[in-house]
Amino acid sequence: MINPKTLALLTQLEKNNNRTWFEAHKEKYNEHKKDFEEIIDELSYAVAQCDDAVKEGLMDEKRITKSFRVYRDIRFSKDKTPYKTNMSGFISYDVTTPHSPAYYLSIEPGGKSMIAGGLWMPDAPTLKKIRKYIDANPDELKKIEQTKPSKKSFHMV
Repeated sequence: MINPKTLALLTQLEKNNNRTWFEAHKEKYNEHKKDFEEIIDELSYAVAQCDDAVKEGLMDEKRITKSFRVYRDIRFSKDKTPYKTNMSGFISYDVTTPHSPAYYLSIEPGGKSMIAGGLWMPDAPTLKKIRKYIDANPDELKKIEQTKPSKKSFHMV
């Protein structure tokens, strides 16, 4: 379970997004980050119950979870705030394999938390396979999109 104090800390970070404040609170941030990473590890076992690839990754003792760093890449951004105001990470059958299917979790104050799944920037051959499958089986996707939980919980794009 997400510690409510984690969201409180992220709220403070959003209000004080500067190096001085972060350095003074870095130890506390790292404690909460460790808790978040433990949650992702626990979730990986639940995901493995319905995803054979993740289950296989666990059995092969591959690294299947990863969390993202707090530092933003501001080199080309107009927004120069240095820190992310969320904690996020993902589960995949092998996080060292680029462009593999994954389950993503992000926690952020203000109702901005989210869970997602899919592929991030799939290569051209993989994207072609996905499109070909959807084109050949459109009713499967339409059926999923029309379910009450999908309509309530997901923004279909």
